[in-house]
Amino acid sequence: MEVEKILHIVANEIKDFYYQPNLRHVDDYELEEFAANYGIRTQHGSLAFTSNTQCSSLPLTVYVGGKDVAQKNLNPSQIRILRELPSTLAKIHHYAKKVPFTCVEKKICNNEDFNLHCTLFTSLHKKESVKLPFLWSQSLFNPQKKRALKLHLICIPEWPQRQTIVFPEMGVTYVLGSDYFDEIRTSFLRMATWFAKANGLQVLYGASKLVTHYYSKEKKFKNYAVIFVGPSQTGKTAYLNDNFSLNAKGEDARPLQDGILFIRKHNQVLGAEKTFLVKAQGLESHLNPLLYRAALNRKTNFENVIIDHQGRLDFQDSTVTDNGQALIQIQDVGRSNPASLSEKKSLSEENFNLSSIEKLDGLKIFIMTKFNTVVPPICKLELEQASALFMLGESVYDGKIIRNPASNPYLIGNAEEEAEGFLSFAENNKQKVETYLINTGSVGESFSKEVKKKRKSRPKKIENQDLSRVGKAIFKGDIKWVKSRYWQILVPKVIENVNLDKYELENFYGADDIKKAVSALRLERQKYLKGFPKLPSCIKKAII
Repeated sequence: MEVEKILHIVANEIKDFYYQPNLRHVDDYELEEFAANYGIRTQHGSLAFTSNTQCSSLPLTVYVGGKDVAQKNLNPSQIRILRELPSTLAKIHHYAKKVPFTCVEKKICNNEDFNLHCTLFTSLHKKESVKLPFLWSQSLFNPQKKRALKLHLICIPEWPQRQTIVFPEMGVTYVLGSDYFDEIRTSFLRMATWFAKANGLQVLYGASKLVTHYYSKEKKFKNYAVIFVGPSQTGKTAYLNDNFSLNAKGEDARPLQDGILFIRKHNQVLGAEKTFLVKAQGLESHLNPLLYRAALNRKTNFENVIIDHQGRLDFQDSTVTDNGQALIQIQDVGRSNPASLSEKKSLSEENFNLSSIEKLDGLKIFIMTKFNTVVPPICKLELEQASALFMLGESVYDGKIIRNPASNPYLIGNAEEEAEGFLSFAENNKQKVETYLINTGSVGESFSKEVKKKRKSRPKKIENQDLSRVGKAIFKGDIKWVKSRYWQILVPKVIENVNLDKYELENFYGADDIKKAVSALRLERQKYLKGFPKLPSCIKKAII
């Protein structure tokens, strides 16, 4: 495959595509009017859609370009996609000149210093595919006339072979055979990540919020930036939208971003989108009050959520799929505490970007994971330890440990650079930063048949309300920390209103089994990090 020749062909096709006669440029009003014909109106006036594809095409995604973007350990499907790429592109470009397409233009990031002009071309050979540009247009900002970096995506949902082809250096992606909205969203964010790094920004796959609480010891309010980092399904969104029981007048916990964070000059955290894409299944008013209220707003739209014949949303029905999603406007989430009634200007800019960390009282970074055996619910970390866990990006799925380098399943390029950049960001703010590990899984599951036979009691799920109280105690400074008996970290000795005894490892295993399990996990982590030769030694040595 001649990469340079292919890149040249793609560049020419994209340049000409914008002016093709079968392309219709539409605005937000036209999109909603058109899309409403293929969705269901909820009783709140919002729109709900159904997709044929209900998960990401990540295993069918390939990166094409120079050596810096090359993927390692390709699966058979990815190898086939690359082998057939010249033929596939020829067919795409032939087909795209015939069928009707719609064109929508938006902007990632809402600030003057860094933003990206994004253009989405969507085939409307199947008219219902208009839901994709409609939902996407709701998630980003209106473009500006000022010149910006450009990203392009061609989406053909009816394509017979599902695949996603990414040209990171060109800012071009082809999404084929998928009508799943998050595939479009993620593809643009993936390209934006590459361009941000090329322009000197640090990028995190995570979430951010601004917390204001009353610090009784000093009798004043303090403002903290909060960043959650970790792979998918580790609880970032749930923790992001938890108010940590900060309910006193003037206190607040405001979510800002959930997806990709851009860090500029080590002290400003820029948000990419104006929406949260959250899992709708299981959404309940008493467990997720902020998100639940926002989900009932007219501006919130849905994909793969059950709607009854009267337009009522059912967040508990997973008969068709358990991957129903709600696209919620960040500004509709609002304040977590109506009693705050603060007249002070928010320290977030337009509710999307964190202002300079220098203006805040502190920065809390939570590394999120989901383990089920011997990892404690909460640990306090040194900066190098946090960087090592960030690099590992660990979680457990179907009983197996999955690792996403730099905690980013959509990473392009060198993972070592990401970990080094994370450590640099933390060290540049070390006077204000504190780092923690949060385990949203459970403790006490068996890690071998032998241990299962002599396990003392059933596994214990780490309760959400306990994690919420942990968050409150961290901001209030009410935790007494001690060195772990088994780990090279600090763990809490006492937290107000949290019964830590129920999570003690000795409740489930014998002391020797705990030591063996911890040692085995540490050796496994060390072996994994050895596979990244350019990773700074200070991070490799800091593994807990």
